[in-house]
Amino acid sequence: MSRQTEWPLERLNRIFSGLDGAKGFALAVSGGADSLALLHLFHAWHETAGNARPVIVFTVDHGLRPDAAMEAERVEAAAAKCGFLHKTLRWTSHAASTRIQQRAREARYRLLTDACHKAGLSHLLLAHHLDDQAETVLMRVLRGGGIDGLAAMRKVMAIRGITAVRPLLGCRKRDLQGYLSARGICWIDDPSNLDERFERVRVRALLKHISAGTPDAAEGLARLAARTARASQALDWYAARAFEDIATIHRAGFCVIALERFTDLPDETRLRVLAHAMRIVSGGRPLKLDALETALPALQAKGPGYVTTLGYTVVSADHTSIFVVREAGRGVPETQFIQSGETVLWDQRMAVTLSSKCPPLRAEPLGERWAQARDALPGLPDIAPSVRPMLLSMWEEGRLVALPGLDAALEGIDVTVMFPIRDEGKDALNGPFEAKRAGN
Repeated sequence: MSRQTEWPLERLNRIFSGLDGAKGFALAVSGGADSLALLHLFHAWHETAGNARPVIVFTVDHGLRPDAAMEAERVEAAAAKCGFLHKTLRWTSHAASTRIQQRAREARYRLLTDACHKAGLSHLLLAHHLDDQAETVLMRVLRGGGIDGLAAMRKVMAIRGITAVRPLLGCRKRDLQGYLSARGICWIDDPSNLDERFERVRVRALLKHISAGTPDAAEGLARLAARTARASQALDWYAARAFEDIATIHRAGFCVIALERFTDLPDETRLRVLAHAMRIVSGGRPLKLDALETALPALQAKGPGYVTTLGYTVVSADHTSIFVVREAGRGVPETQFIQSGETVLWDQRMAVTLSSKCPPLRAEPLGERWAQARDALPGLPDIAPSVRPMLLSMWEEGRLVALPGLDAALEGIDVTVMFPIRDEGKDALNGPFEAKRAGN
């Protein structure tokens, strides 16, 4: 393929800036105009830069349309012309008919990030552009989204341990289509883009109507997203400082927040501090802003004795502290066997390692066996009743041998609370900051 391009190298360098530290690139290409433009623009930049880092083009076949396999073959041919390896990833669990676009999107990211990890690729390039951003902002405006929701799609973010980058977020769709047309490159139009059952299709039509009278409406919405993202980043920064001052993540996997100092914070900071505690304790599950906005006034009004369940957590308060604890019975593995020398991720939030000298053990929530734990493990510290059921307990056959996070453990058991990676969510307070770790 020729190295010539109508887009100057300066523009390509600007589009693909910030990729110097990448250990390999994955390109998500469906065969539509946006992703094919990403493929060819990336090739022009990659070839000009003399880049030797590995590149794999991935196409996700959701199995929802009969033409999907043929479209993947066309992408494979396009990738081959660029000298790139291509792989098709297939989603096979799509029996349910409800929320199909959301489920397909979640599956797509899961398949792509798993493939990146397997291939040793650090960066995943996605083809979202300025018009996509404008539509996303408008959708969230119509839902009454919060600051984080209106920030919409970020150019760079982490998804399941992979750096996802949207290089084309500043490009108009018409420019990408013009780029392809000038080269005689044909693309595939997904018929679902015309199906008004889907919210984005209806919002796209609304934005087109608005743009008839306000030609720069899409650019304006994209600017709103960029400015709101800047504000969101500042709010996260202040919330992170507050979290460091008043909150502690216990090694046993729960969070304790100083109640009096928490009530002195501004409302938005309190929301973010509480949301971050919940995300850590729940293993990174997203939280809805409206649910948090309901819980916060109740917590302030009721104070000591307040208990609620929210986002896979139990939030309770006494006279001095707020406790955020993993909720029992919400997708928690009842039993997980850990072999000697093995490390497993317990409940998406705690890395448990057994040394080679430690016998195989069974891991499960303690449940209502606190009295049994006190008898089996003398010297246990006093723990709030709301915390006890979801303590990680380790068993050798029928004998309780450890509550690792409480330092009541056999020698050779190590537990680390894992901090959630920031992931994309709708109207969610998913702060990227990390918290201090503590002992007891």
